[in-house]
Amino acid sequence: MILKEVEVLRLEVLKHFGLQNQHTSPLYLLKRIRKIAGTILRSRFKVLVGYYRYLKYRTEMCNFHDYSILQLLIYECGLPLDHATLSRLLNRIPTIVRFDDDTRYAIIDLEDFYHASMCYEPQTLAFILRQLKDGGIFVDVGANIGGYAIRAAKNAYVYAFEPEPRNFYLFKLNIRLNNVQSKVKAFQVAAGSYLGKAKLTISDYHGRHSLLNKDVRDR
Repeated sequence: MILKEVEVLRLEVLKHFGLQNQHTSPLYLLKRIRKIAGTILRSRFKVLVGYYRYLKYRTEMCNFHDYSILQLLIYECGLPLDHATLSRLLNRIPTIVRFDDDTRYAIIDLEDFYHASMCYEPQTLAFILRQLKDGGIFVDVGANIGGYAIRAAKNAYVYAFEPEPRNFYLFKLNIRLNNVQSKVKAFQVAAGSYLGKAKLTISDYHGRHSLLNKDVRDR
């Protein structure tokens, strides 16, 4: 895809979501700062560098969502993103990233990068791709923004289900970015044991929305 088309997609994401700043109470921010400071003092050098980048590139005060995802990226994935990308994602600037397997993803924040990279489940991903090396059909229930589905579509036909509007919007963009429209059928519905309507409980984390969990924030 040429750069102009990529820029059009990026602007489309900006228009759809906007850049919304999240404001939190002073007490909440103080607790987060204390936790981050304590973690830094106890951490190894590599982890210290990761947190330093976080504090450097935040234009606002730190928030718990970014901080917790950053921990996952450091400990599970080795912080596999460059300075510029980290800065953009911490400031919620829509970004298109390209991974070593030649997949491209439109993302907005650190958690999107986490789910797009699939760095936290390399063995599971490798197993699935081995099973699909000669083609087949892959069903992705809870597709998020397409971490599995886009990669599976290289060799297989994919039926993907993602009910949450934000995730589904990015998923559809990522299908276009990777030119797999003919291989992926995406449905903005939940999967369950009956045909009908259900309440989707929305989490502050993009990968934890649920039909069952009542411990997360309703929308």
